[in-house]
Amino acid sequence: MKATLMTLVLLGVAGGGWVYYAQRPTADTVAIKQGDLLSTIGATGTVEPEEVVDVGAQVMGSILEFGPDPHSPTKLIDYGSVVKKGSVLATIDPTPYEAALAQAEAALERSKADMLQLEAKHEQAEQEWKRAQADSSSGWRLLVPWSIARRCYSPTSRRATSIHTPASKFYACSSNSTPRGSPSCW
Repeated sequence: MKATLMTLVLLGVAGGGWVYYAQRPTADTVAIKQGDLLSTIGATGTVEPEEVVDVGAQVMGSILEFGPDPHSPTKLIDYGSVVKKGSVLATIDPTPYEAALAQAEAALERSKADMLQLEAKHEQAEQEWKRAQADSSSGWRLLVPWSIARRCYSPTSRRATSIHTPASKFYACSSNSTPRGSPSCW
């Protein structure tokens, strides 16, 4: 019996060894070559970016449309899209800004027209001043209520402060006559 038990034990060990060596993995052999090695890590967890950037606009307005995704032109930019410098993120409605521009251009044109009108009034006042000086040297003098007084006209600033008085309102008189309806000369 001892011999039978020993034989069975030897046969069991030999059979187990044969099964172990028969199921071991085999390795393929490949010729050595240079190339990229890809490494993949399978893990669970949370991925956090190194840097998060909040993007905002310098102007306010309604968004008409979002820009195309630089990496997939068939998709639109969305939260989390990777963008490049110069990428169009969104198109803002330009209507309020175009209206403000039109108003500013109209105000500029109105100011230019006002400037031309003031220059014309200035020129008229200078002509009236020269006429008044010529009349003064010929014995006529202007009456104070309706004339451009010397204190109101400054040749250095080239402007008259009372240019609103039309020429028809000037009264002139010589030293020996008084026009009808005008104050007396002084």
